[in-house]
Amino acid sequence: MIRFGALSSLLLLSTTSFAQLESTTTSTSTSGVSKGSSDVSNDNTVATAQAKDKKDSITDVSFNAGGLFAAGNSRSAAVTAGVKSKIKRGEHQFTGAAQANYAQAATPPAGSTSSVGQPTETTVENVQALLRYDWFFAKHWSAFVQTSGRHDRFQGLDLRYQIGPGIAYYFVQEEKAQFWAEAGYDFQCDWRADSYIKNADGSPKFDSDGKPLDQVAPVHNARLFVGVNDKLYKGVEFVASAEYLQDLADGNTWRLVFDGSVKANIAKHFALATAVTVWYENNPLPTVLNTDVITAVSLVYNMF
Repeated sequence: MIRFGALSSLLLLSTTSFAQLESTTTSTSTSGVSKGSSDVSNDNTVATAQAKDKKDSITDVSFNAGGLFAAGNSRSAAVTAGVKSKIKRGEHQFTGAAQANYAQAATPPAGSTSSVGQPTETTVENVQALLRYDWFFAKHWSAFVQTSGRHDRFQGLDLRYQIGPGIAYYFVQEEKAQFWAEAGYDFQCDWRADSYIKNADGSPKFDSDGKPLDQVAPVHNARLFVGVNDKLYKGVEFVASAEYLQDLADGNTWRLVFDGSVKANIAKHFALATAVTVWYENNPLPTVLNTDVITAVSLVYNMF
């Protein structure tokens, strides 16, 4: 189903996710041989080491929140909130993200244009979280393992749990721009809501092959990912990613996730972000549409 709700970019997670990563770089210092001078200002060994330590040590934590509320003839409320973090020490990096989106709305009865007196119903309800560890073993390469969980009421998911390792390669890894690709394995296990796999009388629903739908559905996927992070101007940042998951047991089942956002600083620690996320599943549960779209504008607070 296509829904317009609130979302910031997890992950993003990473954000997600879904993650936006930086690779370890090496620096060289001047020779340790004495030049017969006591003026340390002419020796850049200390300065180079400090610059390297600063670049290889990153701590970043941010929070985001947004909402939309309407009253009168049209009554609705939508909220989004999330947090993401990145801690990098040398060649080791930990990232995490969580995001929650919720919305309610009242719909007018047949033949009316006003929702006054009508009860509100939940129209958006999803929560997701991501944890990831990267080891940057070379200038352009990292090995990683990540795990995520997602609850989405309107996709029939009580929980979708994923975990898998992979390799990332950075084509561009500059201070103001990163462009990279990832490949790996993804184990996915869905715990499905009863209302999506059973009829009102308790009888099972069937998939396209005529088989009863299982409550728990494990899937082995191949995963491909590409991401870009570009600081277009001072205080303006563009982030986008696309993730493709292919069922290894069923060549006709696959998923695509796209995330995109633009963030603009409005103060030292605050920014405004506009984000869009698209989830596409070519073989969803019965009665579930294959595409969900969520867009949002939110306020972001950066701790550092």
